[in-house]
Amino acid sequence: MFLRRSNSRTTASSRRSLSMSERPIEHWNRLRVHEPHDGVMEVPSLASHADAGFGPVRFAIGSRGQPRLLVPCGAGARLKEDGSNGRLIKTISRYQVSGKWMSFIDVMCASPGLDSVFSELSGEIVRRIGEGRGPVVAVEGAIDDFRSLFRDKDVLDVADHQILGLVGELAVLRLLTEASPSAVHAWTGPFGQRHDFRRKSHAMEVKTSGRVDAASVSISSIEQLSDPADGSLTLVHVRAERADGGRLSVTRLVAEIVELGAPRPALEDALRHMGCHDPWSAEWNRISWDLEGLDAYRVRPGFPRVTSGQFEGGVLPVGVDSVAYVIDLASAAQFKLGHDEFDRVRKEMLA
Repeated sequence: MFLRRSNSRTTASSRRSLSMSERPIEHWNRLRVHEPHDGVMEVPSLASHADAGFGPVRFAIGSRGQPRLLVPCGAGARLKEDGSNGRLIKTISRYQVSGKWMSFIDVMCASPGLDSVFSELSGEIVRRIGEGRGPVVAVEGAIDDFRSLFRDKDVLDVADHQILGLVGELAVLRLLTEASPSAVHAWTGPFGQRHDFRRKSHAMEVKTSGRVDAASVSISSIEQLSDPADGSLTLVHVRAERADGGRLSVTRLVAEIVELGAPRPALEDALRHMGCHDPWSAEWNRISWDLEGLDAYRVRPGFPRVTSGQFEGGVLPVGVDSVAYVIDLASAAQFKLGHDEFDRVRKEMLA
């Protein structure tokens, strides 16, 4: 979603909606029933009276009507890492305003039963902004005061390996997004495709290990390391170490990918297909890691692999339904890419 230039058709009704005497929840209710809004955003929104120096704080709603507060901030603003969970979502978002990119602290209530509490929280943030406090200080301070009301009661059962696998793919997506914000469209693995990333005739397969000294990767089928016709395939091995408060978490990586300009709807769609319906939830963020290494290998003739082309007629022997195997990456050292080579591969893939 993007911001667009405000038009001149702002009605008296929408201006009256910004009265300082009204509670935030009243603005969201008005937006949900499609009454006039000020036209600045593609999604319905209304400006508050509070301005932190980067523009007015705005009331908005999410795709399913969730109440949101957008607080303009500087491009270098940074938030605490533990601010989002299954009830409260907090991240830095970027939107285009009059042809220029702006950053916002994006706070949203994900639990319908807490709308009234979120209204009080938002009112407190607006009050602190109005008193002259900076965006980050106002938001973080208010959330700290309201934290117990937004704490998750339950953590659902998401397996450790599911979180690790998603974190590994998101870490690679972040690298690709640095080269092009459209990289999220190349994330094909969530949709049942053969490779984790594919753009035209170039593909990447990601394997993530939860041990620093991991020197092997498991391949689940004979097609996984088959390169595209007339194309290229790169195997990326992510090595991570579990760490409390580590830099690799689902919430943090998703926020960074969005901040780099990736389209949020496409990213959220891919996450849902990975089984992650709420990337800010406690169950998907109960574990975090630090990145200990990322190695890339060009998969070409001679690389240790098993493919259908190695079997007569391209099919497995009668009675063999599938093949899974483990690669010792020490035997693939000659195929390892240097930093500059991998950088070229990233750009080549996204060209």
